[in-house]
Amino acid sequence: MKPRPIRPFDDMVHRSFFFGPRQIATLRNSIPPHLRNKASNFDILTACLWKCRTIAVSPDPSEEMHMIFVVNVRAPKRGLNLPKGYYGNAIAYVVAVSNAGDLCQNPLGHPLDLIFKAKAEVNREYMQSVADLMKLRRRPHFRVVRSYVVSDLTNAKFEDIDFGWGMAVYGGLAEGGAGPNPAVCFT
Repeated sequence: MKPRPIRPFDDMVHRSFFFGPRQIATLRNSIPPHLRNKASNFDILTACLWKCRTIAVSPDPSEEMHMIFVVNVRAPKRGLNLPKGYYGNAIAYVVAVSNAGDLCQNPLGHPLDLIFKAKAEVNREYMQSVADLMKLRRRPHFRVVRSYVVSDLTNAKFEDIDFGWGMAVYGGLAEGGAGPNPAVCFT
């Protein structure tokens, strides 16, 4: 079955939302206790945004929804053994998948669990497989339909940047998801 379009891109409303410590604490308190210390703010926001966006676009409950996000693979547990002093990118795009019905009906712990499982799959073999796929398929674009892409810019050091008119107050897209990738979100 070919997925039907959710909404025409020009029919979507773009908004920015700011989550402070109180909002994060409220979300953290809504997840199961065994996940509270394990989940980063990014994990919690990603799970929340995935669930809320799915509810907002109201797809058929049986349709697969994808959450795409970046994982830093520099950690020794990933097994890449990067050379000391390596400065280049060391990231992987990973995808958590759920049907829309489960995302909408289950508590926030459900998408959070799926995000943890997707992250746990990233190791040396995973990275080699991605590299092989990119070579074989000539760097294909990721799937856009039923997908939502998030990226964490909290460590971008915007607070240290002065372009000549003062210190940065905000960093990110002026209009989230505008252009060719309407499902892109930065946290």
